[in-house]
Amino acid sequence: MEEAVAEVEKKNPETPAQRLEQFKKRGFLFHGSSNNSIDTLEPKSTYDPKTPRNTDTAVFATDNIAWTTIFGIYGGHTEWSTDVENGIVTAKIPIKDRELIEKTTGTVYVLPKEPFDEQHGEQYKSHKPVKPTEKVSVTLNDFYELGGRIEWT
Repeated sequence: MEEAVAEVEKKNPETPAQRLEQFKKRGFLFHGSSNNSIDTLEPKSTYDPKTPRNTDTAVFATDNIAWTTIFGIYGGHTEWSTDVENGIVTAKIPIKDRELIEKTTGTVYVLPKEPFDEQHGEQYKSHKPVKPTEKVSVTLNDFYELGGRIEWT
């Protein structure tokens, strides 16, 4: 895993979005969080709407970098939703939070794929703790650079 981090650093990507894209090319998954000091991700309930496949406790991850970036910036809030269509992420966020989200820095954790034993579309689950390989600080500009869109509601 250290080799993968060294390989990405050697390429010297200019932005966090480009750095994450390099990790994606190497087969990693991603988890977004407003907490920038996680050593090990532990299984827990999701903040997402409770669909039949989201009622258990797990470490949730994705290979969609824009999706995980918006969760890193705004995750944990309950008054919003995301749609992913053809890989394009649209976040529907209350206009009252626009100033907050424009100033927020989130974290995207880079995760090895091996512990994830379940996949539903772009969502992966591990029912065991997962130790991140790396973490990358992200902002709304990175979300936009990755092709993400916001509908202010």
